[in-house]
Amino acid sequence: MSNMDDFLFGFLMAKKNEEARKQKEQQEKSTLCTQKKIYDWRENYIDEWYETDLDPDDYDTEEEYLEALEEAEEE
Repeated sequence: MSNMDDFLFGFLMAKKNEEARKQKEQQEKSTLCTQKKIYDWRENYIDEWYETDLDPDDYDTEEEYLEALEEAEEE
């Protein structure tokens, strides 16, 4: 291979790696945004957390958390 061939090969590999990195970043960003949307409901219950000591972060769904709040109020 000549120096020009080596250069072109290196350039093409760098471009390919850059594209793969960008795709991976986009996937990770999309996943984080989806996770944030899933757990956004927790922000609505900060006041209840201080009043009941039930941490919304300990529950996977809003429904589970509301059930635990109801049980805590009954006690």
